[in-house]
Amino acid sequence: GAAKRADGLAAAGDADAAYLRERVYAPCVSRDRATAATSGQWMTERTGGSDVARTETLAVPVRDARTGAHDGRTYALHGYKYFTSSVNSAMAFALARIVDARDAR
Repeated sequence: GAAKRADGLAAAGDADAAYLRERVYAPCVSRDRATAATSGQWMTERTGGSDVARTETLAVPVRDARTGAHDGRTYALHGYKYFTSSVNSAMAFALARIVDARDAR
């Protein structure tokens, strides 16, 4: 899951494509114990399981304290997950809905 997502973002021209391929994708698909990494997925919620349409966890943009600008990469997660596929993994992906101007909460 994590490898496929990282590869998809890199292929789509994500600004951090090189980073994603080198630091996320490559370790997930490596067969070399020295460079291989495991990945957990934090998706399951009380209300909808892992139903993407019903996720209540929010990814809130973290803004620079001085300028108020968002770098497009940093988010704070707000929500509750009660299951992960690997709690001791080297990296994790979390299912969350990005908060934007339409989410006046």
